[in-house]
Amino acid sequence: MYWQAEFITLLRVLLDDLVSPQLYTDKRLTQVIAAAAQLVTSELKFANNFKVDVQALTIEPSPVDRATTRDDNFINLVTIKAACLVERGETRRAVGQGIAIRDGSSSIDLRGTMDGRMKLLEKGWCSVYEEVKLEYQTARVGLVAGAAIMSPFRIFAGSRDQVYYTSNEGRTFFPR
Repeated sequence: MYWQAEFITLLRVLLDDLVSPQLYTDKRLTQVIAAAAQLVTSELKFANNFKVDVQALTIEPSPVDRATTRDDNFINLVTIKAACLVERGETRRAVGQGIAIRDGSSSIDLRGTMDGRMKLLEKGWCSVYEEVKLEYQTARVGLVAGAAIMSPFRIFAGSRDQVYYTSNEGRTFFPR
């Protein structure tokens, strides 16, 4: 169960919930992480077969054990999915509080908070989760989901004794 410390720290960073008093208790975040892990394991396959028990708040084998079963893709995807779930809950609360009252010449309008939350939900952690999930699904085996190519690159193709890359002039071959 020592996975909880790493997951909770990552989730608090994503939610910007590091300053005391914290908005979410560790127990609540553990529940959200377990729910997110259950959802992620039902959507994606990982190198390790993670078993999630939402009632007991356990994930086996431990995804943070550096010696045997560490899976950074699983950790990142579950943490981002958990942030998405929390963000959705906050948006639901904001929608419930989005009211406008007018009485004579005075008025109170709380719809701005709701509008901001809705915009955040469109481009927030749920959107990030879908992007990272797609990166993971595109079979970038051996790489961590969320990584990027930060320099120019060229796609090489071919087989056996012919290797080439495509260019404006057609194929440029490299002899072996």
